[in-house]
Amino acid sequence: ITTGKIYMSVINKERKGDYLGRTVQVIPHITNEIIGWIESTAQLPVQKGSKDIADICLVEIGGTVGDLESGCYYEAIRQLMLKIGKDNYCLIYVSYVPVLKGGDQKSKPAQHGVKELRVTGLSPDFVVCRCSEPTTLEIRQKVALFSNLEIDKVFDAPDLAHIFEVPMYLNKQGLAEKVAKRLALEPRVANLSKWDKLLAQALKIEKGISIPPIQVAFVGKYTGFQDSYLSVIKALQFARYFGDVNLKIKWIEASLFDQATVSYTHLT
Repeated sequence: ITTGKIYMSVINKERKGDYLGRTVQVIPHITNEIIGWIESTAQLPVQKGSKDIADICLVEIGGTVGDLESGCYYEAIRQLMLKIGKDNYCLIYVSYVPVLKGGDQKSKPAQHGVKELRVTGLSPDFVVCRCSEPTTLEIRQKVALFSNLEIDKVFDAPDLAHIFEVPMYLNKQGLAEKVAKRLALEPRVANLSKWDKLLAQALKIEKGISIPPIQVAFVGKYTGFQDSYLSVIKALQFARYFGDVNLKIKWIEASLFDQATVSYTHLT
């Protein structure tokens, strides 16, 4: 779901006359469109050809709480939570805990983040403290106090050796069990055996242990600023774990080619 898609859908509906000439507004038209997209996504089958739908639909609202451009999403979530009832949603707030040069961890950004979140009508059920190092008990206690939560509902999420380690790290703190309890789901033990194998495969490939290399030519207009293609790069990097290959990207400037001449010397 992107803001562009949401607004385009609302504009098209207005042009077709779906709103019967009423003035189109952020509330209710934009927020209703966001809610509709979330609800329809939650009803999609978990696999192609299957009729089974997931027990939980995970919705991430990116950006920083308080930003103007994300305000309609917070309002949509507030309305959706009111619609589906308190036992059918769980709000997890991920907040940054900075570390100063002297080594001190600061909880103020997390405290003010929760305060800003409450302004939108939302109160977190859990808080995850994102930090470059493991957060101290004192910091988590402060965050819990200002979030009006018990200490066991504030979780630690430091930098780890590999991003695939994050689910296991949070699971060891009991996040899965607590979320299941919050949603009144049947208690169960998280089975991360497949995830463990994926992590082992990822570490093996990234270390280049007995893995054949494969070179992919990437032709682009902005190869000097590779962040422009970050989503494609991440997709290729993720695909290599299943292809059991070591990926090497050969960046090729599109300006080297024209319609009349294509030189393959740039690929070597």
